[in-house]
Amino acid sequence: VIDVGTVARLSDHHFRLTGSSRLYDWVLRHKGSLNVDVQDPSDEWSTIGIQGPLAWQIAETLCPQGMTEPAEESTVLTTVRGVQAWLSRHSEQRYEIEVPTEQVISVWDVILKVGEPQGLVPCGLDAVNVLRVEAGMPLLNVDFRDCSPKEAGLQDWVDDDRAVGFLGQDVPRNAPDSWSTVAIEITWEHLESLYASYGQAPTLLPKVSDLPVPVYDRDGRAQVGQITSATWSPSLKTHIAIAQVRPSHAQPGTHLRAEHTVAFGRRQLPCVVVLLPWTSTPEQAAS
Repeated sequence: VIDVGTVARLSDHHFRLTGSSRLYDWVLRHKGSLNVDVQDPSDEWSTIGIQGPLAWQIAETLCPQGMTEPAEESTVLTTVRGVQAWLSRHSEQRYEIEVPTEQVISVWDVILKVGEPQGLVPCGLDAVNVLRVEAGMPLLNVDFRDCSPKEAGLQDWVDDDRAVGFLGQDVPRNAPDSWSTVAIEITWEHLESLYASYGQAPTLLPKVSDLPVPVYDRDGRAQVGQITSATWSPSLKTHIAIAQVRPSHAQPGTHLRAEHTVAFGRRQLPCVVVLLPWTSTPEQAAS
C-alpha cells in the first residue's frame, strides 16, 4: 500500500485523485507514454468538511436552490454562495466542499453562519482523528506502512480479480499475511480498577495517541502485536484502539492483553478483538 485516497470523475476525461505527495510521485513514474496530463493543484484548492446527521441540511442551504442530494461517493460541480465549488458526498453524514484557496476563508465564515442554528461547530484534526478511530479507519504511516491491503485491513477496497488489470494487481493475491489490522476494546471497568489499585482516577482524554503500545497474548507472556492508534471514545464511553497483531490472534472475540502505563510503570490490561466499525448503530453514529 503506497497511499489511501479517493478518485473522482469530474468529466469524461478529467479525474481528481487525492493523496499525498508520495502518490503524486508514483503516478508520474508510472504514467509512461500514456497521453495523460498530470498536475498538482493542491495549493489552488482547499477543502472544508461537514460531518454529522444534519450535514446535508446545511450543505443544501449553501448550494443553489433546488439542488438534489448527491449520491454516495460522488462529486458534483456547484456553487457556494456564488463561489465555484466541488461538493463531495462520502457517506450519509459526511460531505466535503472544495473551493479556490483564495476564497476559502469567506466560504468558511458563511458555512459557520448558516450552520449555527443547527448546532454546527468548528473542529480541528484532533476531533477528526477521534472520529477516524471510532470508524475503524486505519491511517497510513500510523496504523500501517509498506504492507499489503489485507494486512492493512483494506482488502475490501481492492478487487484483485477484476478483468481490467492494474499496477500491482498480483501483490494482494501473493502477499504473505504477516499481520492483521484489528479493532481492540478495553473496558472501562478494567481501566478504573487498574488506576484504583494505585489510588488514582483514570485521566483519559478524547485524543488519539499514535505511540506504539505492545499487545500480548491472553497470558501476557508473548508479544503478538502492537496498538497503533488509541483513544477514549466519547460515543462508546470506552477505550478503543486500532492494532496490528499476528493473524493467529486476529479473530473477533480473541482475548489479549495491552500494555498501559500507570504511576510511571508498565502494566497490562485485558482487552478483546472486536468487529468494525464500532459506530455502526444510528444512535452511536449520531452522537
